[in-house]
Amino acid sequence: MPRPPTPGLRDRLLTVAGQLFYERGMSAVGMAEIVEKAGCGKNAAYRLFPSKSSLVAAYLSEFGARREAQTASAIEGLRDDPAAALHAYVAEVVSQARQPRFVGCAIRNYLREARAKDDEPVRIARSWLTDSREALRALVAQLDVKDPDLLADQIWLVVEGVYAGGPADAALTLTHRLLDDAG
Repeated sequence: MPRPPTPGLRDRLLTVAGQLFYERGMSAVGMAEIVEKAGCGKNAAYRLFPSKSSLVAAYLSEFGARREAQTASAIEGLRDDPAAALHAYVAEVVSQARQPRFVGCAIRNYLREARAKDDEPVRIARSWLTDSREALRALVAQLDVKDPDLLADQIWLVVEGVYAGGPADAALTLTHRLLDDAG
């Protein structure tokens, strides 16, 4: 009968894997290194995550949930003012980009390096991006503007630019200008 996993081991594995994946990329990090740095046995790790792909999927899911919570917190109380909510949305992304060890969005980074076209991590990443874009589009739809689809695409491009390493201050200025010009 297999031993039950050590309490907290799943979180420890995800924390270690997340740090390594974010710093070096998911394809550059192997399970052996994660297991060693997490200080657990290989069998215990594989009972929790039967493959590296399942660990990557769990990491991406947790990263996405964390980002959703951060975004929700940033726009909390602003649902009645969609322009302010959009400013807060972009400002929150900018605040992430200003972090000292920022190397982009983990989900976008994964999609750039993914070799598989339709495995579980790719599906999770694409679904999260689609949902994020739709949430932004829903905020824009609340505005009284001539072309909400165009404005949503423009603000999405600003967000993508920040994640790609573009100038954060310019993103805030451009978002303000886009919202002013859209009316």
